[in-house]
Amino acid sequence: MTSKIWGILKILVVGLLITAVLLSVMALCVQNLGWGESQINIGIIVVYAVSSLVGGFLLAYREKKRRLVCGVAFGVLYFSVLFVGSLVLGRGNIDVQGMIKSLITCVVCGGIGGVLVK
Repeated sequence: MTSKIWGILKILVVGLLITAVLLSVMALCVQNLGWGESQINIGIIVVYAVSSLVGGFLLAYREKKRRLVCGVAFGVLYFSVLFVGSLVLGRGNIDVQGMIKSLITCVVCGGIGGVLVK
């Protein structure tokens, strides 16, 4: 059981590292290309989607069964970490509409990643 939890945490760290790298690339685009708020919002959703997709894929590949459930579970876990982090760093400012978009994106893309495993 402990090895399963460590495996899930390792995959979560991979998802968060992907997020960090993609957000860094996005920050360079904002600085050098002068992206506006709409491009930034789309970029953030794309970053969450890619990270959830890869994490859902990796978790489902590791488990080899209940692929959709694994992918959705990763999406929920990934969103939970992002949500708690944004609460801590955002000092209580909550954008409910953005939060719902992010939750749906993470869960759907995580599920898609899980289903892509053969």
